[in-house]
Amino acid sequence: NCLGYGKVKDKLFKRITDLYEENDFGVAHGDFCFNNILYDVSHRLIKLIDPRGSFGENCKGLYGDVKYDLAKLLHSAVGGYDYLVNNLYKLEVDGEVINYKIFFKDNSRIIENRAEELVKSLGYSFSDIMLIVGTLFISMPPMHADSNSRQKVMFIHGLKIINENI
Repeated sequence: NCLGYGKVKDKLFKRITDLYEENDFGVAHGDFCFNNILYDVSHRLIKLIDPRGSFGENCKGLYGDVKYDLAKLLHSAVGGYDYLVNNLYKLEVDGEVINYKIFFKDNSRIIENRAEELVKSLGYSFSDIMLIVGTLFISMPPMHADSNSRQKVMFIHGLKIINENI
């Protein structure tokens, strides 16, 4: 069971506002997700592509909130973004009842544990970062107009993540 956006928005806004820390701003990619990370196996090199650019009007250039970069990484590593964009989910709508399942691979729990360890080793709360992940998902439907069902799953999945971490 999951509370709708109207029931969580005030608490969500307060929690997101409380997460702001000026010290968390630094060099940031801005779109730090799996599809923007390239790994050259033979040379053991990681290359980051397609940076977002400025992080709002007050933070021009390559600076931004590092928590956002962590959230973008976790929306791939934990949130299942890559599964959703590849249609690896099932959606069932029965009146007002919506159920969905993301078909995660067997190693997803290992990846989630590693992601949680990374977040904690950097001094952040896993729940705080996952809350940001939830907001990423609820903001995605307009960018996925090619699939009405994917739009629904992304929004509902984001609400679920928000409900679990608010």
